[in-house]
Parts: sequence; C-alpha cells; structure tokens
Amino acid sequence: MVTPTLFLTTTARESRARRRRLSYRLLHSAKAMGSLLVLCVIILVAVFEPLVTPHDPNKQNLLLRLLPPAWESGGNPTYILGTDQLGRDELSRIMGGARVSLSVGFATVVLSGLIGVALGLTSGYARGIADRLITRLTDIQLAMPRILLAISMIAVMGPSVQSVIIALAVGGWPYQSRIVRAQVLALREKEFVEAARCIGVPTHRIILRHVFPHTLASVIIIATTSIATNIILESSLSFLGLGVEASRITWGGMLSDSRSYIRVNSWLSTLPGLAIMLTVLAVNLFGDWLRDELDPRIQTG
Repeated sequence: MVTPTLFLTTTARESRARRRRLSYRLLHSAKAMGSLLVLCVIILVAVFEPLVTPHDPNKQNLLLRLLPPAWESGGNPTYILGTDQLGRDELSRIMGGARVSLSVGFATVVLSGLIGVALGLTSGYARGIADRLITRLTDIQLAMPRILLAISMIAVMGPSVQSVIIALAVGGWPYQSRIVRAQVLALREKEFVEAARCIGVPTHRIILRHVFPHTLASVIIIATTSIATNIILESSLSFLGLGVEASRITWGGMLSDSRSYIRVNSWLSTLPGLAIMLTVLAVNLFGDWLRDELDPRIQTG
C-alpha cells in the first residue's frame, strides 16, 4: 500500500525531474532560446525605458523634423532611426512604446486568467446550475468580437491603460474558462479525486490541491499565446485613437500618427510596425515551443 508521504515524495521527485528536463530542452532549443532572448531584451527596455532611451521621447524639435534613419542619405548619427514629424527621436519613442504594450499584454493575461480559471474550475467541478450559467455566459462572450466589445467598454470608461486592460480581460476570460472546464470535467471522475472526496477532503481543497495543478500546463500555454493577441489588440485600439491616453507613447499611436507620411517617409510607419511584429513573433514562437513541451498529447519523448 502506498502511503500519503511516499506518494507526495514521489510526486515532488517527478516534478523536479520534469523541471530539469524542461530546462535542458530550453537550453538546447534555438527557437525557444532565441525568442526568449528577444523577449527578455524587450522587457528590460520597457522596465528601464527612462534609463536606456538616448533622448527624451516627448521632446520636440521642429528643426530636426522628418530626419531619415542614420544609414540613409541625410541621416544624423545622433538619431539612429530618424525623427518624426515633430522632431522627436524615433528610437526613443519605440522604446517608450514597449512599456505600454507589454504592460497591457501581461496584465490582461493575469486578470483574464484569474477570472477564467476560477469560473472554469467552478463550472467543471460543481456542474448543475452553476455549470449551466457559466457555460451560457461563456457562449455569449465568445459570440461577441473582442475588438467591438473593447471599443464599447473604452467608450464608456474613457481611454486609459486601466480601461484597455479591463476591456481586453473581459473579452479574454472565456477562452481560459472553456479549456479549464473541459479538463476539470475529466479530472473530477479520476480515482485520486474520488478518493479525496470519500475521505472527507473539503471541496475547495480538492479543487486547489488535486484538480487545478493538472490544468496548469494548459493555462500556461494559452496565457503565453494570449499575450501576443493582447498586444495586437492594444495596438489596434491605439491606432484607432481608442486605447490609452493620447499623451502616452504606444506603437499603435505611432502608426496612426505616421499615416500621412507613409509614401514619402515610410520609416515612420515601418519601424513601429516592425516592433509589433518582432514582439508578437517572439511571444508566439516561445508559446509554440512551450505547447510542444507541456502538452502530453503532442510530446514525442
């Protein structure tokens, strides 16, 4: 007979072995390490933006307006990526825009994850009326396009970082909830859950200690890929003028400001677009690798 202490010791040992195996595969995967390195650089730039930007991103100098990048004819080495229509340093503004995009991306995932996981666990384990109500609410949410829901909510709350995070989180939690619910429906019938229920373990303890850990891999995978979606949505809202305050630097806002100059000063729209593309690509590549490693259905050993 396996004692609880032996079971817990074996489980802890297996968890450490999985973490070591995951770390080894991460270090030996060019795709994962490359994308993670790019993400770390972007995160560091966003965190230490006031210290690393070469110029004040909001300082205007009309005498230096529309300077091309330094490698083009007429460029100034002091302004490596050129200046915009108001003479502001393009490199400094791209660095400044990283803070808003990453803040919205990560904060939205955390908030929507908390809501979605909590409702998914409740729906899948409780069943009955609670399951039917949460499922219907999830279906209603999924039927509404996220961008339209976000536009409607921000129009009511007003443009700000907090409004964007809340609007995107409200539209994003159903994806987490549906996946968690599907897994909990299968887990609640497993022998270890039945055993815990028979010996009188409280319901909340069963959910937190025995059910939730088995859904964590799927939660991490969808959370990682959702960051890229949230960055694109935030940029789209800022491009439409419905995102954060106009005084805040955003990649979407930079794209919007450069629309009138796209034919003659293409770098003004190309550079922030590349910043969005590089960030989203890095997140998606790392998310794909994480899915391959954490999803047992597609692991090849």
